[in-house]
Amino acid sequence: MLILVASSVNLSAQSKVKGVVTDKSTGETLIGANVTIEGTVTGASTDFDGKYVIKGIKPGSYKLLVSYLGYEDKVTPISLAEGQVLELDFQLDYVNLSATEGTVITITAQAEGQIAAINKQLSSKSITNVISAKRIQEVPDANAAESVGRLPGVSIVRSGGEGAKVVVRGLAPKYNKVQIEGVSMASTGSDDRSSDLSSISPYMLEGIELTKAALPDQEANVLGGSINFVLRSAPNDPKLDALVQTGYNSLKDNTGDYKFILGGSRRFLDSKLGLFVQGDVEKRTRSSYDLDVVYFHQTNPPDAEDVDVSIDRILLQDIDRKLDRIGGVAVADYRLKGGSIKLSSFVSNVDRNNVNRFENLRSRFIDHTYTLTQKNSNLLIWNSALKVEKEFGSFTFEGGASRAFSENNTPKEVSLSGFEQGAFDTGGTIPNPDDPQKEIVYDLELPPDVLIQFARNDISSADISNLSETVTSTDQTEKALFANLSYDLTVNKDISVKFKTGVKFKELKKNFDRDVRFINIRFSRGVAIRNLIAENFPEYGLDPNPSMIPYQLITDKNYSLPGFPGDHYSINNIPDINIARTIADLANDNGAYDTNFPGSKKDDYFGTENYSAGYLMAEFNFGKSITFIPGVRYEKNTTEYNGIRGNSEALQAFDGYVFSDTTTTRSNDFILPMFHLKYKPFDWFDLRLAFTKTLNRPNFNRIVPSWNESQFAVAYNNPGLEASTSTNLDFYASFYNSKLGLFTVGGFRKNIKKLIYSSGTSQIIDPAVFGLPESDANKLIELFVNNKFPVKLTGIELEWQTRFWYLEDVPVLSFFKGVILNVNYTHTSSTVKYPQTIVESQFIPPATLIVENIDTFYQDRLILQPNDLFNLTIGYDYKGLSVRGSVLFQNDIFSGTNVLPRHRQTTGKFTKYDISLQQKLPVKGLELLLNLNNITSSAERVINQGTGYPVKEQSFGMTVDLGVRYRIQ
Repeated sequence: MLILVASSVNLSAQSKVKGVVTDKSTGETLIGANVTIEGTVTGASTDFDGKYVIKGIKPGSYKLLVSYLGYEDKVTPISLAEGQVLELDFQLDYVNLSATEGTVITITAQAEGQIAAINKQLSSKSITNVISAKRIQEVPDANAAESVGRLPGVSIVRSGGEGAKVVVRGLAPKYNKVQIEGVSMASTGSDDRSSDLSSISPYMLEGIELTKAALPDQEANVLGGSINFVLRSAPNDPKLDALVQTGYNSLKDNTGDYKFILGGSRRFLDSKLGLFVQGDVEKRTRSSYDLDVVYFHQTNPPDAEDVDVSIDRILLQDIDRKLDRIGGVAVADYRLKGGSIKLSSFVSNVDRNNVNRFENLRSRFIDHTYTLTQKNSNLLIWNSALKVEKEFGSFTFEGGASRAFSENNTPKEVSLSGFEQGAFDTGGTIPNPDDPQKEIVYDLELPPDVLIQFARNDISSADISNLSETVTSTDQTEKALFANLSYDLTVNKDISVKFKTGVKFKELKKNFDRDVRFINIRFSRGVAIRNLIAENFPEYGLDPNPSMIPYQLITDKNYSLPGFPGDHYSINNIPDINIARTIADLANDNGAYDTNFPGSKKDDYFGTENYSAGYLMAEFNFGKSITFIPGVRYEKNTTEYNGIRGNSEALQAFDGYVFSDTTTTRSNDFILPMFHLKYKPFDWFDLRLAFTKTLNRPNFNRIVPSWNESQFAVAYNNPGLEASTSTNLDFYASFYNSKLGLFTVGGFRKNIKKLIYSSGTSQIIDPAVFGLPESDANKLIELFVNNKFPVKLTGIELEWQTRFWYLEDVPVLSFFKGVILNVNYTHTSSTVKYPQTIVESQFIPPATLIVENIDTFYQDRLILQPNDLFNLTIGYDYKGLSVRGSVLFQNDIFSGTNVLPRHRQTTGKFTKYDISLQQKLPVKGLELLLNLNNITSSAERVINQGTGYPVKEQSFGMTVDLGVRYRIQ
């Protein structure tokens, strides 16, 4: 198509204009500025470097109009000869308060960031939320996930209080795509396709784009949103950025956290070659106190609404997390005539040292386990990309190659436990605080903070029970090649067209391996380690060949965690970490461990995915008011995974494992039509509509062709799972001017087919259906299936970004001239029919049993879908002081599904308050930074719907960061 169009046009007659748009007072580039030929539809928007290119202009005289919300428009007459390339830069002035007064408002740092984000969002071809470099850099968040979490429709999944992953529009992290410089990050876990964002420092970013409605030239493997982190590159002037920061964690009363950043950029060879380099070193405490409660039902009443909710176990955890990060980024770009070459590389290495002290009180089985686990892990992320862009007349070529790599290893995870039987006083009573005349008797339906009071906590009757060592590793490598070709055509002053086509090829390789060793110290296989303990700890006074080791001998006498959360629970009597290490070393050095053969083999896998895609799209501009972008994308993905099929029913874990390797190949392809329509009837308003089709591929671990046959059940993967597909409708209305700022109201609707869920446990009637041997008949099996019922997801998003600069001359209100406001609210709702299999048995005398699996469903919301999200950020700039306060509120996130409504789970209300301050110091370029995160030490809570009792509660305290930053810019 492009060739036919090109053959009908005299390329030599086409001229173009290009240049850079900057702020006149600061010299900073302006992102998203519109540069148009007045009276025509021909124009362009500036990119993250402030650059614009207008192609396909016929020779003649014109007026070039430059507009940028919050700045004065600029009109410049130009004259173009045949085939001429005119380079024209613009410097814009911030808008005057009034033409007569001539008062110029000085733009502040936070206001610059807001204006840049607004203009970039308005100039976007898709429905996109933007965070500009100024907004990121001036008052930075702890990491990039926290920055993204302030956008409408986004909630954060935290680890120890730190933002790690994001949920977009109620869709879990695995349904979203994360990219650096347009290159997909490799997944950081062994199971799904999600990526950890906590390694991405805001100091290295030029901008963040959250695309909620995909264009045909973007990968379609996304249901919620696609997040692209744009790396900084070298501007014309040299820059230096250094940060020294110390931190405090209130949960552990720890002042040992720190962060060091050093980066800079410069251009060489007459500004043709640019280089930006930055390195960072960070130490963080990300500890938490966790309460987890597991529930079950003891009876099966006819009405599921009346089912009891009983406590199976209560878990109390003190998780001490220490993170050591080291990372860096390097970006080199070379300016060609009519193009550029850009090479970027981002690397992050995170060492995690976790010490988990926890108690597991199994009220259902009347026992109590005391455990210490030490886990050392390492996460390496490395993204590299080479991109080339070159103009050939009205054609533009883009191409490149990339490599994304992740490696997540746990070289050692060691656990030591003590075990107490008869751990609850089931026949006793405790005082009733509400009625002193009555006493409370033991009952599994009591609230967890009451039931735990029946625990004996008698370590004198406990003995050392288990020692285990686990080693895991997973890695992923994804290589890609892409090429795009576009052609700009101006039909007349009222119609212009841009045609674009491209291809992409990727190869993904994924591996996972686990090795497990253990000792049941209490039983016969534990003889060797019991004797070693007796020999190496003579102070214990044990017999040379002890039949058991009293647990109280190895407890940490100096450790106690009273009163968490809310003074209802405590953790005590945990193994001493030094003794635990010594015992583990004894077991390792003397060959006392048994290998858990099934545990070391059954989940291992490796595989390859080959992806190819192509697209066609066009952008039609009709006058100044209508932009229409139709297109179609084709994607094909072929997977080949190797898994383990084994049988462990006749063996103990240490006896061995009977298994075979199995490889399956699967392939699918999709044709995905899309269109975007933008209607702008007024200078202050536009309306956007998008229809897109996207998809989501199954988790890695779900399509591995593995199974494990045990005595009564089969653990089964389903390599036949298909990709989920979504038909998406998006509607956005935007209102904007210099005083209003930007107010948007948007709605979306998604119809998601074949989303993957567990259908519950069923009985194997015909093993051949699953490819299983006949001996597996009548065993239980849990299946993951493509839901035959579509998922309906709808939502509304409201956002207002503004500042009150125009109050300068209102005496009573002039104080508010420095206020910058960002506020957004999102409400989502969904309907999911979760597949459920019910096993029904019928006995027919004299000796016939008929078993039937009945497929049905129950209805609820999407997992991790919030009902309400609210973000409020208020910034204030006064002279050299910048202050930003923020409030995050989220409520009623659906956290756990169950066929029984009383066993479903939702989060409670969660409100988080943060304050950031930046004060310029007398030395030019020197700044003082102060960040207070989670000021009220809010805890995240998950609630059981049937009782209102807690399912999970995680407290991570407040953190304080104090630093000094030096910048030359």
